[in-house]
Amino acid sequence: MKLPRLELMGALLVARLLVFVKNALKLPMDTSYCCFTDLTIVLGWIKADPSKWKQFVGNRVSEIQNLTNPSNWAHCAGRNNPADLLTRGITATELVESHFWLQGCSTDPELEVYDLSSADLFSSDEENLMETSAHDTVLSTVTKEAAPLVIYENFSQFSKIVRVIGWVERFIFNLRNSHRRLVGSLTQLELKESETFLLMSIQREAYFEDINALQKNQLLAKKSGLYKLDPFLGEDGLLRVKG
Repeated sequence: MKLPRLELMGALLVARLLVFVKNALKLPMDTSYCCFTDLTIVLGWIKADPSKWKQFVGNRVSEIQNLTNPSNWAHCAGRNNPADLLTRGITATELVESHFWLQGCSTDPELEVYDLSSADLFSSDEENLMETSAHDTVLSTVTKEAAPLVIYENFSQFSKIVRVIGWVERFIFNLRNSHRRLVGSLTQLELKESETFLLMSIQREAYFEDINALQKNQLLAKKSGLYKLDPFLGEDGLLRVKG
């Protein structure tokens, strides 16, 4: 898979994680946020109509736009991207003491963190040309396909997947909270949050369109298998049915 597509997968993961965090912390829907990518090609994809792109890019751009506002995405130059610290090489001590890593991408315009104009985003780039649909169509189809966050086939037990996700979330927490690191076995709360995250991921893959409709307070399509079950989203963000 080429780098721009991998970066797009990363952007999709950010969008899903953003929704998960907002639900977990019970943040207001209008809470301000900003998402970054260090590839202008990907930023151009996200800000454009999904039907402009081929299926792989179009499907993922559509989901990103459903989860986040495209205007809240911006470009972060590679040298100002904290995620590149490991790529360029850094010791463990330097990483722990790095404020740059903990604070994230700076919003200082002098550090080249900015939104780009359409002219910048849609220059005659070979990757854009390769991903552009061969012809225009009046109707655009968005499938329920979504790139899974977890490859379930790699695990034989549900509990094992939950624990793996729990350890990943513990690792991320400790990186961002060096002064109050969590140690020891996973707590029941961590396992519960990991299970909720996993169930949300599975539900989104199976009922992508239904969940999007409920998030927007819209009626489900009559052809939906959940239409007669009166589904709703619980406080934990999980899809539930009444009765």
